[in-house]
Amino acid sequence: LNNTKTAYYSVLEFRGDSQSFDVGLGNSAATATLQNKFYIYDSTNAATRLVLDSSGNVGIGNTNPSDYNTNGNNLVVGTTSGNNGITISTASTGFGTIYFADGTSGVEQYRGMVQYDHSTDSMTFRTLSAERMRIDSSGNLLVGTTSNIANVDSSSGEGIALSAGSYGCLFYTFDAADERSELHAGWHTTHKNT
Repeated sequence: LNNTKTAYYSVLEFRGDSQSFDVGLGNSAATATLQNKFYIYDSTNAATRLVLDSSGNVGIGNTNPSDYNTNGNNLVVGTTSGNNGITISTASTGFGTIYFADGTSGVEQYRGMVQYDHSTDSMTFRTLSAERMRIDSSGNLLVGTTSNIANVDSSSGEGIALSAGSYGCLFYTFDAADERSELHAGWHTTHKNT
């Protein structure tokens, strides 16, 4: 398609029996929100669903992705109106993951990572390609360790575990049965002092 009239759009129209979409390119004198942008327009509901602008930024439900912070406008979802979100859907035994990469080989592919493990219902956070923090299915916060706080004499098993390798650990727990808080410190995860 080649449209030399700047006041118009270059458009492909898709018409169904109950839904219609336009795929097009807004020319320089088009409606301001679509100028020089590739777009998908829901003509049935009179709403622009997706744009790709001249900077290569993508907006889903948003027509001006380049107006947002330059460190985070490659993909903009939603507007300042109403609720918006992104869902990562996986199998019940799968992982949902966001990777932060600075290369395409080895650990460069996952220098940073946020991951939800559906098989254990835990969420992990990684920096420099190694796990640094975990929230387990009971709501325990584990920092510097991946094991639970079963070593702590608490009937509830709820709390925070901090570990500095194999030679230092600190556990904080709340015992719901006795309505008391406990702080445990030790030189090894299998040895503690109260």
